[in-house]
Amino acid sequence: MLRILKVGFIFLFLSNCGYAPIYSNQKDMDITINIVGLEGEKNVNTFIAQKLSKYKSENSGKTFDVKIISGYEKESLTKNEAGNTTNFRLILKVDFIVNINGNIKKLNFIEKFDIEKDESLFEQNKYEKAVRKDMMDLIIQKFVSKLLAVQ
Repeated sequence: MLRILKVGFIFLFLSNCGYAPIYSNQKDMDITINIVGLEGEKNVNTFIAQKLSKYKSENSGKTFDVKIISGYEKESLTKNEAGNTTNFRLILKVDFIVNINGNIKKLNFIEKFDIEKDESLFEQNKYEKAVRKDMMDLIIQKFVSKLLAVQ
């Protein structure tokens, strides 16, 4: 009986129940994304343009010309009795203006994230950069998914 259970568990672990990440095959898509313009937050635009440069295929079926307009804000949410900010809200807004075979389409994405103020300014800046990077990655995934749905 124990031997059957061991074989069963090994089989389950090896088969992985057909799990595949949602965005795993997006890199292999047959699309080309050309960045024609960048406006707004320089660091955000550079990161997004770098990530979207992966989507260039010599013989792609679809080519998208994209203009990126981005904005990044850090708002104060709550303050303590002394008037010092204790919580912040990070807001990343990215507008993609896409030319699809002569049709102009505007896609808007907004990501928000709330953080607490840390005692160490260095640690807070490091955490804020990591959160901003994650927000940009999420926006890129949503944008590419929208483009693939348009195809």
